[in-house]
Amino acid sequence: MNSRSFGQYSAVLLGALFVAVNSPAALYYGPLYNPDTPAGGAVSGGMLSIAENPGRTGLDIIFTRGGQQFDGALVIYFDTVAQQGFQNTSGFTDDSGLAQRAISGLIGSQRSVANFNAPGNTVFGAEYALVLTMQGYNSSGIYQLVNGPDGTHVLQRTVTISPGNAYSDASFSGNIYWSNLGLSSTPANQRGFRFVTTYFNYMNSRTLESFEHLTSDSYAGQAGQIWFSDYHVFGVEPVPEMTNAALCVFGAVVVGGGMVSRLLRHRRRIHQA
Repeated sequence: MNSRSFGQYSAVLLGALFVAVNSPAALYYGPLYNPDTPAGGAVSGGMLSIAENPGRTGLDIIFTRGGQQFDGALVIYFDTVAQQGFQNTSGFTDDSGLAQRAISGLIGSQRSVANFNAPGNTVFGAEYALVLTMQGYNSSGIYQLVNGPDGTHVLQRTVTISPGNAYSDASFSGNIYWSNLGLSSTPANQRGFRFVTTYFNYMNSRTLESFEHLTSDSYAGQAGQIWFSDYHVFGVEPVPEMTNAALCVFGAVVVGGGMVSRLLRHRRRIHQA
């Protein structure tokens, strides 16, 4: 598990191609997580589990809420290919449903912008978003992101949440496939992504709750704006497409222990104001 500030980004080099590893799994904790005394909000005091399924075809995702009821929408933005994707949500116009509003941050004439990078950085670019809600909302799903005045986010898969029938349920789980993230053709030991999270409450207002850290000038609300100061990595960190091609050509390179450690990295949190 890993959390990175934007100043620490470096491309994954040759080597991780033929490493034999178990299916990855990771736990991510909200900044206020306390297993003994649940506190904070639904997300900031909660826990997120992501694990590759036994068949290595997709991901099992479990959100365990914090001290508050889960009455809104948790949005997970995915960066699956380096140097591509959207830097923020300012150009998203799809507000056709709860999931789309939460992704776009667009509520009527009000817009709440999520900036995926701290000022001065351009590492994170989102291509997909997963929306998790209580099952009764019938709004959970994973979407390919689309920008522009006529842009409609493209539903890749409707996600069934279990049990998820009440705001007060302890956990909410669902699953997606690697193909939903455009990664089905990527060799299993090269798959991975960056991600950041944001939470919309029942009033369709973006909160400051996240599994990552936000800059101090972020502010909540239907016309709010947030900046992420770090992001998480699951599996292998994305590299530019040309680098992926190079990996295929030069895949016979012998792997050293330093490369293996990139796949089995330990989680640490990094603050950047």
